[in-house]
Amino acid sequence: MSESSRDGYFIRFDSKQVTYPDICPVCSAPADATGWIYLYEYDADALIPTIRSLNPDKLRIPTCEDHAYTENEIANSKSLRAALLGMAIVIFLYFTIQSVLFLVQQIAIPLWLYFALVPVVVLLVAYHQLPPANELEEMMLIVDSGKGGTVTVRLKSENYAGEFLRLNPRAQRVSEEMVGAQHFG
Repeated sequence: MSESSRDGYFIRFDSKQVTYPDICPVCSAPADATGWIYLYEYDADALIPTIRSLNPDKLRIPTCEDHAYTENEIANSKSLRAALLGMAIVIFLYFTIQSVLFLVQQIAIPLWLYFALVPVVVLLVAYHQLPPANELEEMMLIVDSGKGGTVTVRLKSENYAGEFLRLNPRAQRVSEEMVGAQHFG
């Protein structure tokens, strides 16, 4: 697999007829556990994209023990990340509204209001320092989940992508442009 994208290798396959390599997609260690990636269906035609399916399908992927997260671990990590980001947004909105009110009244913004930005910076730094909610999802990102079980993923590991294509001759490597045109067009 000589030709690589800066973002990884885009592969389209049938999720109902797939064989995964016996190595972890994250660290390439021998697979001795199972990780899960959820396939959500989004309503792309809606004004605000919404999840169409509340009971999504799952891809069961062989991983090492270190990268086989339980549903609770993934949910807790994603909840913590959402809470940190949400608090940062609320504090920033408070700062913005207060600043506008002071400026409309033609009053200088008081020094204490600038200190409201300190928690925003701290929360954003904490957010970015957290480990990913699911490293498996980052190494094997679901780009598109089509009808009939067709799935397009972005694999970051060249070794894993090569082994995946070898084990699944019906899987197709697709270009980033094709994925973008299909996914966003």
